[in-house]
Amino acid sequence: MDKYINCIICGSRDYKVLFRENEAQIHQIVQCTGCGLMYTNPQKETFSEAYSYCTDDFLPPLTSDDQTIQQAHQKILDYKEIVKQVNKEKPSKGRILEIGASTGILLNEFRNAGWEVEGLEPDQRTVKYAKEKFGIQMLQKPLEDIPFESRSFDVIIMLHVIEHLYEPHTGIAIIYRLLKDNGLLVIETPTYDTFMYRVFGRRERSISCHQHIFFFTLDTLKNLVEKNGLKVIGQEKVGRTLTIDRFLWNVGVMSKNNVIKRVLSKLSEMFHLHKVSIYLNLRDMQRVYCTKVST
Repeated sequence: MDKYINCIICGSRDYKVLFRENEAQIHQIVQCTGCGLMYTNPQKETFSEAYSYCTDDFLPPLTSDDQTIQQAHQKILDYKEIVKQVNKEKPSKGRILEIGASTGILLNEFRNAGWEVEGLEPDQRTVKYAKEKFGIQMLQKPLEDIPFESRSFDVIIMLHVIEHLYEPHTGIAIIYRLLKDNGLLVIETPTYDTFMYRVFGRRERSISCHQHIFFFTLDTLKNLVEKNGLKVIGQEKVGRTLTIDRFLWNVGVMSKNNVIKRVLSKLSEMFHLHKVSIYLNLRDMQRVYCTKVST
């Protein structure tokens, strides 16, 4: 059953429709007329349940040739800047939690830098990979069932997760509880106050993703975290290292044309474009640093 919601920032029930169902993606996407937040409305509850907790007993273990692992190694080239910035903000180190920790590769970087690490990840295959590859034990639980006590962490990392949450305001409230006073939260997510979104609209690569539920600008994300007790101390638009194969896959998604997708996929296969990497900054992703003010 579909569920209609009010804006999670300002509480308004008034919105304008940006894209009808199946026009940009599986959901209808709207924009709050009060604060400008973009989100899916109505929300497909059964879709949320299917995405939020994934067990893959029938699939073989991940290997270094798997696309998930290859993408993780691509991303870490860019995420090392997060490690550098966190170490600058918190030179005394401490305890860190990554929500949506995937393969554990970023947690391994932090552990090598002297941090005590914990991870939360819904995908059973990547949880197993993190344990076998790095010796990192991660929890496979929903965020709302996280077992840690209040003020347990000096730093919490959440990269490309918040856009998938059906209740991101609840997630931020949980993070606020888990952070120590003066603790640091790092969020990365797509942003839509961009040239790319203005030009491509419903074809923009991140808005086309069926699993994306909320669509933040710099202002609306800042408003959300500060409404829930955190203070934004830094925001930047960042890029990503990716393979040419992945770049062409994104082009195929934006084309919304199955023939183009197949042609690009064939080209990638023919020329082994999964082996060629580039750094691309289209300024369509934001990285935000927040702190929990002492109470």
